[in-house]
Amino acid sequence: MHIFIDESGTFAPASQPGAWCVVAAYVVGSRDRVEAEEVLNALKAKVGRTATEEIKRRDVSEEQYFQFLEDLETRGGFLVSVATDAGRNERAVENQMGQVRIIRESIDRRKALKDTLETEALAAAMKALSPQLYVEIVCRMYLAWLAVSVGVAHYVQTEPQTLCSMDWCFDAKGGSGAAFEKAHGPLMAGLASDMSKAHPMPYVAGADYSNFGRFIRGGAAALRPTSPGQTRAEVMVVTRRLYRERQAFVDSARSRGVQIADLLVSGIAALLRGKFSDQERAARCLGRLTARMYATGDATYLISFGDPATPLITDVARKAVKDMNAVARAVFKKRPG
Repeated sequence: MHIFIDESGTFAPASQPGAWCVVAAYVVGSRDRVEAEEVLNALKAKVGRTATEEIKRRDVSEEQYFQFLEDLETRGGFLVSVATDAGRNERAVENQMGQVRIIRESIDRRKALKDTLETEALAAAMKALSPQLYVEIVCRMYLAWLAVSVGVAHYVQTEPQTLCSMDWCFDAKGGSGAAFEKAHGPLMAGLASDMSKAHPMPYVAGADYSNFGRFIRGGAAALRPTSPGQTRAEVMVVTRRLYRERQAFVDSARSRGVQIADLLVSGIAALLRGKFSDQERAARCLGRLTARMYATGDATYLISFGDPATPLITDVARKAVKDMNAVARAVFKKRPG
């Protein structure tokens, strides 16, 4: 399973609400990846670019962009995204220090020395982040958890063989971003590990987990019933292997998958900010590309680091998310229980 990730926005504090920053992943199986890249190449050809040249959303018309989204929708991959309003994150530092305390309090529960040292390193790395990078890392952690949870639940039913590996590909920040990239792997894996324990991915009865087995604690055999009538609701994973085994930061000019992610994430950010002349069509096109775990969930995951008494979302963004929700795909119709 290929997970291509890019971001839009700086995640730095903003003075006004509506300053949406987004991280998004384009998730695609090995079977469909080539066709998805062909859709990108077709868009490039429309504006006189070669297949090896990079393209941004600003380089194409709105109509060309919508057609690209509609064509991409038929190629098997899907979009997941996480957004935060930088104009309403006034409590980011307070949230960050709270997370550091929670991580440090968990050290006493670690039995192995290796786990203790890793937890101490995670707390230190998180404390050292600027508030801006902390917000982005948390958004990326939620995105990673979403991409894996939705992707596995989808592909164990449709293309199990693509789950033999998890290939993470991020747009390289370059220059001053080197420190972020160094901290990114351990932080994202550590946070996603905690997220996976608190919210394990749901088990799909009757699905083929054999190719995903090496990422499951105890292997695929651990999912087999041990007694008549036993039911299973969750899949516990080996998070280090899942999130860090195949992880790379690449120059977007050299990765068509990251270029697709860039086109999608910039579209989500523009939609939440109300920048399209045809907002409703933009929401429909991006919504149809989006996959979510449950039909009752939002098409884009919203995170706030602000005052709980302050509205989470602007009216423009609320309408955009509502329109996306109306057409977004769902792996399950409703949550269990």
